[in-house]
Amino acid sequence: MSTHHHTHHHTHIHSNLKEMKTAFGLNLFFTIIEFVGGILTGSFAIITDAFHDLGDSIALGLAIWLEKYANRKPSEQYTYGYRRFSLLSAYILSTILIIGSVIMIYNAVEKLFTPYQVTTWGMILLALFGLLINGIAFWRMHQSGAKNQYNSRAMMLHFLEDVLGWVAVLVGGVVIYFTQWFWIDAILSLGIATFILYNAIPNWLNVTKIFLQKAPEQVNLKELTKQLQATQCVVNIHKLQLWTQDGHSHVATMHALVSQDRLSQTDSIRKQLQEVLHNFHINQAIIQVEAICNEKCE
Repeated sequence: MSTHHHTHHHTHIHSNLKEMKTAFGLNLFFTIIEFVGGILTGSFAIITDAFHDLGDSIALGLAIWLEKYANRKPSEQYTYGYRRFSLLSAYILSTILIIGSVIMIYNAVEKLFTPYQVTTWGMILLALFGLLINGIAFWRMHQSGAKNQYNSRAMMLHFLEDVLGWVAVLVGGVVIYFTQWFWIDAILSLGIATFILYNAIPNWLNVTKIFLQKAPEQVNLKELTKQLQATQCVVNIHKLQLWTQDGHSHVATMHALVSQDRLSQTDSIRKQLQEVLHNFHINQAIIQVEAICNEKCE
């Protein structure tokens, strides 16, 4: 890696962390405003979203700390490095969102059958404020080039989701103002909680699969095996094991069988196999070259 590329990469990470901190500050500030506003207006939809944003604030704080921690070099205790620490915030957030959403859905259904009123002008003002705060956070993340980074891009899309959610609350507040259909607030709460749950469950499942060392879905194992076995002098590939550390940094181990008279070319064979793995975005590999008798390389 060139010095220029390393410096640029370091500067980009620093910029991303700076924008993440800004997003965290905005999110936490607005969460407090949202809880107060939701209680004052009596809007269950706003309180539902406040719990959502509280979970996000916790996750953003963890993400900032764990992102720094995850970039540490491997140690005697963590020989593969610390990349999986970056998954903890996503796992914790998803768990919080799933539990919170189930509770909010239960309460929203109950509210549908219990008449209550909300202060519509308060809903409308909070919705406009929510659009402003989340719009700024989305714009800052977008301007930093976050769309090219996996974790930051997910965060950026979250703020876009919040912007769209506040558009729904704004429309709902206007409709309630003119119609006095207060049950719309419970419908909005139910919709927001269901949407959060719909996105949180797949995320939780994906992180769980990584922790359970499932092979990365981005890698076609059959095609990978085919290309490895097509490598010059390789007779067969067996005991191929593949997993991912954090969804992006993949690891593989394998045994490569070669003819007895080609053992002297072990370094060259291993290098060719590593090139194939690199084409499949596999960053680390342990390759054991073994001899097989009575086989000749074509």
